Parts: sequence; structure tokens; C-alpha cells
Amino acid sequence: MSRFDECFKLVLNIEGGYSNNPADKGGKTNYGITEGTLNTAYRAGLVGHNDITKLTVDEAKAVYKANYWNACKCDSLPVPLDYLVFDAAVNHGTGGAGKLLQRSINRCLGTNAVAVDGAIGPLTLNALASYLGRYKSDCTLPVELICHIFLLERVELYNSIIAKDASQRTFIHGWLNRIRKNYQAIGG
Repeated sequence: MSRFDECFKLVLNIEGGYSNNPADKGGKTNYGITEGTLNTAYRAGLVGHNDITKLTVDEAKAVYKANYWNACKCDSLPVPLDYLVFDAAVNHGTGGAGKLLQRSINRCLGTNAVAVDGAIGPLTLNALASYLGRYKSDCTLPVELICHIFLLERVELYNSIIAKDASQRTFIHGWLNRIRKNYQAIGG
């Protein structure tokens, strides 16, 4: 089983199936994929239809791989940070996941080494490598630390969402449960 397949199973377990909660700003979703994302995937040829209620797990997997895993360059990230960034991309979009990663890197380095623009590209990956390079290659502490900071950044993001729109408070238990599952998945 590939690393993507492992992470996909974890995220799918969190996302579940079809939902049409009127308070959800993403609208109708299935397997964590919004109707808008499915329409984009359909136009890109990733799936053969754009009916959110008929989305299959295999179709969701194709969308996850192209739109979240590959877009966030998760293959270039250390385990288990790859999973956390991937899960955040599904939940917050790739730009949101990128900003969380960039803020986490900056906190670990104690500087503004990388711009918080949401794009996971060479500058972000080089800043991450610079942080990790400060430690011996067999030391797990830097990866553990950035993973914990990343999850704290997500909690702060959820709090800011609620501060901007109190109607989103209805999702806090689910969001915090997601963070708990992330901690469990990384051995926290």
C-alpha cells in the first residue's frame, strides 16, 4: 500500500459520506468533496460526472490524489507531516493547508523564513529542509514538533473561523474530533 493510500484511508474515515448541512459554507459534500470541487474535477476529466450524490470512493480517491495530495506536494513531506497537510488540504483547501505549513515552519525556525502565501513550492520545501537539517537525520524530534505545531495552528484557524462567524460554532465538535483523530494517527 502506498503512503497516499494509507493517508487516503485515514482522511476518508474522518470525512464520511454525503452531507448537505445548510450551515456548511461548502454546501453539499460527499467524502469531503464539495459540489464545486466535483464540478472542477469533472471539467478537468478526473471523474466522468458531476453528481455529488453519485460520487464513488474511487472517484473521490482520484480527486484527492490530484487536487490535494499532489497539489500540496505531500510526497516531498516527511511522515507523518504528509498526512496532516493532506488532511488539512481536504478540510481547508490547498492554500489553507499551505498557510498552516508555512506558519508552522516559521514558528519552528523562530523567523519569517517563508512567506505565508499558501503555495507549497520550492521556497516552502527549502525552508522545511532547513529546519529539519538542524537535527541529526535519525532524530524524530523536529518532525514531531512541527506536527504538533501544525495541529495547534489548525485549532487556531478553527477558532478564528468561529470568531468571524458564530454560526460556524456548530462544527467545533467535529473539527476538534478531527484534530483528535489526527493526533491519534501520528502517535500523539
